[in-house]
Amino acid sequence: GHIGIPNAVVHEHNKDFEVDYRLDAEGYRRLPVPRDADAPKILFLGCSFTFGVGVRDEETYPAVLAARAWRGYRLKAAAVTGWGISQALLALEDELSQPQKPICVIYGVFDHHVRRNGTRRDWHQLIRRGYPRLDEEGRFLGLVPYDEAKGFPGPRTEIGRAHV
Repeated sequence: GHIGIPNAVVHEHNKDFEVDYRLDAEGYRRLPVPRDADAPKILFLGCSFTFGVGVRDEETYPAVLAARAWRGYRLKAAAVTGWGISQALLALEDELSQPQKPICVIYGVFDHHVRRNGTRRDWHQLIRRGYPRLDEEGRFLGLVPYDEAKGFPGPRTEIGRAHV
C-alpha cells in the first residue's frame, strides 16, 4: 500500500472531471476537523470510492458525514485508490497502535478488494504493473515482470465464496 505526500495538493485532470485533492498531515484526504482535539475518532477504510476520486474534498462521503452529521467526532479517511483488504488491514493495524483508538471503523468494500490482495497475480496482471515480490515475512521487495514471476499465485478467491 501507499499513502500520499503529507499536506500535498494534487491536481487531477481527467476526460470526465478536473479536481484538486488536498491531503492532510498523514497523507490521506483532508477532512473537516472538530473543535475538540480529543473528539472520538471514526476511521474510514477503503479505495477510490472512500478516497473520493473525481470529487472535491468537501464532497467525499466521509467529508459530508463530518460536516453534516458527525461534527463531534474526528473522522479519518485512510483510503487510497487501488487499495484492497491487505492495505486496509495494515491501515487498521496502524490506527490500533495509536494512543487514541477509533471508536468505530467503517470499511467501504466491494468485490475488487478481494482481487487486489497483494499476492493475487490475476489482479496485478489486470492493472499491468507487474507482480509483487515479497520476502518470507511478506515485505514488499518490488515488482517483477510477469514472465519472470514464479511461485504461488496467491489464494484462490471467488467473490461469492470469499470470507471477508
